[in-house]
Amino acid sequence: MRLTINGRLLELPSDVTVLDAIHQAGIRLPALCHDSRMKASGNFRLCLVEIDGCERPVPSCYTRATEGMQIRTHTPELEAGRKAILGLLAQRYPDHHLRQWPDKPFHQWLRKYGLAGSTAESEIAVDESHPYIIHNERISFQICSGF
Repeated sequence: MRLTINGRLLELPSDVTVLDAIHQAGIRLPALCHDSRMKASGNFRLCLVEIDGCERPVPSCYTRATEGMQIRTHTPELEAGRKAILGLLAQRYPDHHLRQWPDKPFHQWLRKYGLAGSTAESEIAVDESHPYIIHNERISFQICSGF
């Protein structure tokens, strides 16, 4: 299969995602939710790309690459969107974690986009809105023992 990424023509095996094609082209793109052990959902939105013929940006982790695709990965609009999403994630993220573990991918992406975590001490957020799962920032996720 042949497709173009950022003006560069590539020949790739069929049955790959757009994100796979981007990685094979050696292009870095934030895709923090991407994990080869899980099915892609396309919900995180950091890996959005523009594809000719698509009305709006699409998640590269979820979209199958097809013959002749014309893909753009780093337009000003896409980059502004990524920075906004990362900024929202960083708002309540402890800044000291960025210094403590600088090599984590999330921390690297925050630095690349010139973002920092929060220095404010905040109360621990607890989300009990789900009937079976409780999220507590200190202990992460906990399954309720009610069923």
